[in-house]
Amino acid sequence: MVTHVIVYGVLVLYVTRALALDGVAATLLGSAVMGGHLIQLFTSWGHGVLGSDPAVSNPPPWLRLSMKARHLLDYGWFLFIAAALLPWPTVLLIVLSLSALLHLGSAVVQLALNWHRELLRG
Repeated sequence: MVTHVIVYGVLVLYVTRALALDGVAATLLGSAVMGGHLIQLFTSWGHGVLGSDPAVSNPPPWLRLSMKARHLLDYGWFLFIAAALLPWPTVLLIVLSLSALLHLGSAVVQLALNWHRELLRG
C-alpha cells in the first residue's frame, strides 16, 4: 500500500508541476486519483471484503467484458504506461484519471455483485 501511495502521489505531483495546476486543481486531482486507487486496493485486499467465491458464475456479456478490462489495472502495466507518458503530462493526467475511474468502477461493481449474492443467500 505504501508503494501505491508513493507512486501515485509522485505522478500527481509531477503532473501538477508540469501543467502548473493551481492548489485547488492539484488537490482535486490528487484526491480523485488516490481515492480511486486506494478504494480498489482496500476492497481487493484479502478476501475479507469481496469474498473468495466468484460473485457470478455465468456473467452477462457486459460484465465479462469489464472483467477482462480489469487486466488493465495491473500495476506493472500501469507503471510501464506512466513511465512512457512522462514526456506528455497532459496525456498522463488523462491516463491517471481514467485509471482511477476504472479502479473505482471495478471495486463498486464487485462489491455490488457480492452484496447482491449475499442478500439472495440470506
